[in-house]
Amino acid sequence: MTETDLRFKLRGSISTTHYGHQKLIALFNQCREYFDTSITVCFRDLTWIDANMAALLQAIVRKLEKENNLELVADLDESTQQFRVLFGNGLFESDVSHLLNTGTSIRLKEFYTKDNDDFVKYIENDFIDFPNLSLNEASKETIIQSLIEVFTNYEIHAKADYPIFLCGQYYPTKRILKFTIVDLGIGFLKPIQAQVEVIDTYAKAIDWALVEGNTTKTDAPGGLGLCELRSSMEENNGSLEIVSGNAYKACGFKNGIKIDTCKTMNAFHIGTTINLVFYGV
Repeated sequence: MTETDLRFKLRGSISTTHYGHQKLIALFNQCREYFDTSITVCFRDLTWIDANMAALLQAIVRKLEKENNLELVADLDESTQQFRVLFGNGLFESDVSHLLNTGTSIRLKEFYTKDNDDFVKYIENDFIDFPNLSLNEASKETIIQSLIEVFTNYEIHAKADYPIFLCGQYYPTKRILKFTIVDLGIGFLKPIQAQVEVIDTYAKAIDWALVEGNTTKTDAPGGLGLCELRSSMEENNGSLEIVSGNAYKACGFKNGIKIDTCKTMNAFHIGTTINLVFYGV
């Protein structure tokens, strides 16, 4: 595609942290000021991007396409080593994309709420059965059922005609697998506050959702999705990260050390991100 007059640069590194999310949300906020045009996003000053963050980047692109009628054009070269994986996992297209898949990616996919069967197949086959992820059968079943619960909750609370975005990446040198799920729904606070008025921040809403039995469903049992997902990640030396509004919650284990933190971001997220991070795999 031809480069455009409007250009925004991504700089430094974009990792699976609150800093990385802030950089991509900043890009979204820059672009959302424009309508009915093309914008070039320059990657040439970017030293690194976690490939699983392609899920958030794709969500941003889809939202800007639909709501602002924008076309985002990437200025990068598939021969640049740190970006090759973004062609291999399906974020960008190239004549040689099929040659750039190193076997470390869990491909980028989008699923609408009507695509429940395809979503489950993807979770089971692409994520849970990923070669480097060794889980016992109980953990596999718990994670699958928890993610189905997450998907079901998105269907109930989305309030937007967007798919859910998923992508993963294995980092063999660090022996870390990161799996990212992004939706463009209304986030945690509004549906929870509608039931529990004292919940007045996104951080409190996330903490409430992590408690066993807490659910916003009124016509069916629920609420175990995130609680059991957190427990399963802890059992497998991993961490669960939830990003909603201006809150970035991380809990579980990181390299064997117990963590339970909540960072306040400098901008509001455009939906919800869930990161599952497995260490020592």
